[in-house]
Amino acid sequence: MIGYILVFLIVMKIMRSTGRISPVWGMVSVVCAMLLDLLFNNTLVYYNDFHFYDDKIFDKTERLMAIYSLILSVVFTLIIFYIISKFLKKKNWRNEVKKSIINYQIVGFIITLLSIYSMFYAIDIAGLGGITYYMILWRIIFTIIVVTYCFRYYIQIKQAKDNKKNLNPSILFLRSFDNAKKTSRGYSKEILLNTVYRNYFDHWIFGYTFDQVLTPYLNKNIGEVVALGNPNDYLPELGAPKIYMPDNTDFNSEPWWETATKLMNKVKLNIVFESSGNNIKRELEYIRIHINPYKLIIITYPKDYKVNDWNEFYNVCKNINIEIPKSFPGGGVVLTFNSMWQYKVSSVFNNDINSMVKYIKEKKVLP
Repeated sequence: MIGYILVFLIVMKIMRSTGRISPVWGMVSVVCAMLLDLLFNNTLVYYNDFHFYDDKIFDKTERLMAIYSLILSVVFTLIIFYIISKFLKKKNWRNEVKKSIINYQIVGFIITLLSIYSMFYAIDIAGLGGITYYMILWRIIFTIIVVTYCFRYYIQIKQAKDNKKNLNPSILFLRSFDNAKKTSRGYSKEILLNTVYRNYFDHWIFGYTFDQVLTPYLNKNIGEVVALGNPNDYLPELGAPKIYMPDNTDFNSEPWWETATKLMNKVKLNIVFESSGNNIKRELEYIRIHINPYKLIIITYPKDYKVNDWNEFYNVCKNINIEIPKSFPGGGVVLTFNSMWQYKVSSVFNNDINSMVKYIKEKKVLP
């Protein structure tokens, strides 16, 4: 068990250096280690004439053999994925959704089958007793996790492809990439039924981002939503369609900034979420100088997301002459602005997304 955890962590570290930070890579490596362990185990049994299965006794010699087999499988797995990482570093795949079909539909299906096979193998040797029962349990849990992740990433691929068709955005999300990835499991069944996902298991296991829940309501009641994509994303996150630049484009470069400013001017509404960092400061500065105040609203994250950037966000707004409340107004609050850049604060909506969007629609009637 410790060996497999070590494999997962090291492979994720290796893949991070390539920009491929999806957990599916770690899971593939664990399945690979399992199968190599099985191969080495059977090879050692065959060539050393061990009666590993016949006598039903897991003695000291066979324990040593199992440890040796595990060490070999871990070492070989790390070598394999190190070679794969060298290959991936030469590829510019991050923004090519078509490549994701290979990575998550085909590979995802294969590792699902292999992990299920590994699980049944563990059940088959249950007669050895002792630690093998724990082996069965954790392999069953691991198989469920693998299958869940593969289906989740398949959904992301499908949504990314669908979102690229006939995109004509009316609303732009501007927010910290770190905050955008935070999730909540605090949404009611009623709220989830009105999203395009309606996956209670996914919501319970992973949680939903604010982007993920708010976007379907805005699409349905106000207009199509789009967001700037994190350059470090391997796949576009669920929620609003993401606009990306090529892999070799720095977020602070002029081509990227030109894309961002064109979107800020094109859309009918810029929604800024409580955030920190230089990027949000630069975006707000541009809005303050070039954009009509009626085209800006600010939303705070519902309390379940545990975002605590208000003090820094207030200082950013103050320095560029956008007036907002000095004290945190509460979770899930909407701030609108009049022609003099004076703000108005809504009531606290928190996770009541339906009421929040109705308020935005009432205050911001888009032509």
